[in-house]
Order: sequence, then C-alpha cells, then structure tokens
Amino acid sequence: MPGEKKAMMLGIRKRMALGFIFIIVITVVVLEALIINIVRSNYYRNLESSLYNQVSVSCELYLRYFSDTSLTDNVLNNVDSFWRQTNAQVEVIDANGRVLMDSIGYLPDDFGIMAVSKVLQADGRTIGVLRFITTVKEVDEDVYQVSRVFIVIGLIVTAASVALCFLLSNSIVNPIQKVNEVAAKMASGDFSVRVKKIYNDEIGKLSDTLNYMADEIDKRDTLKNEFISSISHELRTPLTSIKGWAVTLMETGSDDKELFDTGLDIIEKESDRLTMMVEELLDFSRLVSGKMTMRNEQVKLGTAAFT
Repeated sequence: MPGEKKAMMLGIRKRMALGFIFIIVITVVVLEALIINIVRSNYYRNLESSLYNQVSVSCELYLRYFSDTSLTDNVLNNVDSFWRQTNAQVEVIDANGRVLMDSIGYLPDDFGIMAVSKVLQADGRTIGVLRFITTVKEVDEDVYQVSRVFIVIGLIVTAASVALCFLLSNSIVNPIQKVNEVAAKMASGDFSVRVKKIYNDEIGKLSDTLNYMADEIDKRDTLKNEFISSISHELRTPLTSIKGWAVTLMETGSDDKELFDTGLDIIEKESDRLTMMVEELLDFSRLVSGKMTMRNEQVKLGTAAFT
C-alpha cells in the first residue's frame, strides 16, 4: 500500500508537471514565433519604406531638373545626380521596358533582394521607370540577431516557469499526500491523528472533513464505551440478585412457601429488567448502525404536568 500511494503521488506530480510544461513550451514557442515574425515584418517594412522614399525623391529631382532632356540622353551623358543619394542598385528602364542603365550591371548573388519602382515623368507623360534594388542580407542578419535575443529570453522564461511548475505541483501534491497518510491511519483505527490544514482551499476543506469525521467517531466511541460501562454496571445488580435468590431457594427448598414465592417473584422481575436492558442494547446497536433513526419533536407541556 505505501508503495502504491507513493507511485500514485509521483504520477500526479508527473502529470501536473508535464501538463504545465507542455502549456508553457507551446505558449513560449507561439509567442516567440509571433514576435520574431513581427520584428521581421517591421524590418522589411522599414527597408521598403526607406527605398520608396529614396526613389520618390529621385523621381522628383528628375522631374524638376532633368526632364527637359530625354531619358536616353541623360543615361548616355552619365547623368546620375538624381539617384546618387542611394546605396541601392539602380536601374533606369524606358517606356518600352528596356533597361537603359544598371548601376551595378548584374543582379546581386544574395538569396533575397527587395526592389521598389516608380515611374519617371516629363511634361505630364510617363517616360520610364526608376527602380531601386537592394539586398535583404543585412536585414536578415539583424533579424537573426534580434531573434537570438528573444530565443535566449524565451529559454530563460521557460526554465524559470518549469521550476515554478515543480514548486506549484509540490504545493498541491504534498498536502494531498499528507491527507492520504492521515486517512490511512484513520482507516487502520487510529482516530487520534489529525490533518494539519495549510490552505483554505479544496484540500483544506477535505482536511476539515476528515478531522470532523475523526471527532465524530471519537465521540461515538466515547458514548459507546460509557454506555457499555453503564450497562455493565446495571447488569451486575439484577444478575447478583438473581444468583443470590437462586442460591437461597436451592438451600431452603420449597419448605418456606412465602420465601419461595418472594424469591421467584424477585427473579422474575430481575429477568424482565435484564430483558429491557438487552432491548436497549439492541436499540443502541441499531441506532449506531443507522438501522434506526431518532426523530425529534417539540412537545408543549401543559400546566397539569407539573401539578
């Protein structure tokens, strides 16, 4: 039995800890994924916004200061003042979709790039497209560094939460184990033990119930012992009387008719008294076992009862 109880408590502790750890890990992983995705989206959005602002300024400069010359002539004359403020790769495309100029001459070898395009206008008509292209390698590295920080924080939070889970499971399982130990002692007949109430929760209420049950059993045992003691004392008197008269009658015989009748009468009365005591014992046994219940009723006594 102790081994089974220990295994049961370990099982409860293990199930609680594993359940809490599973919830914590899932929560941390989901939050980490959301945060990293938000950070990545913000970095990419900022990069896109920066490129868009740069290409917008370049198109505005071209419209104001270089639109009186054709786009092809500007490219042939190496006019780069309108786009030199950016570090991105620049492509100038005419209205027919031909690439007139590429600041690098080739596409980056990086896995990921970002491109932002805006139309070039002159005299209210579209003459081409200005495209800024940049690699997202640096952005990905920044996102990676930030992600590492969040992952380390997540691991620390997970470790701390797991430790708290074990503390929490112990705070629940240990009181249950103590209640179980006291209940086992009560089951073996030791009703002098009591459960120490620690928290005013469901376990505390269970402790109160066990203690109340032990108190009631103690009271019933005390009442039973007192009743048996009282009955034993009461039984001695009629038994002694019956035995005494039986011995007397055997010694005297039936010569003394009056004495003989008196003795038989006393023996009969004491026997009836013993019978009533046995009935009371049986009633008490039925009351304790629950086979008989007592019904209390209020009775109004009249004045005649006291006269």
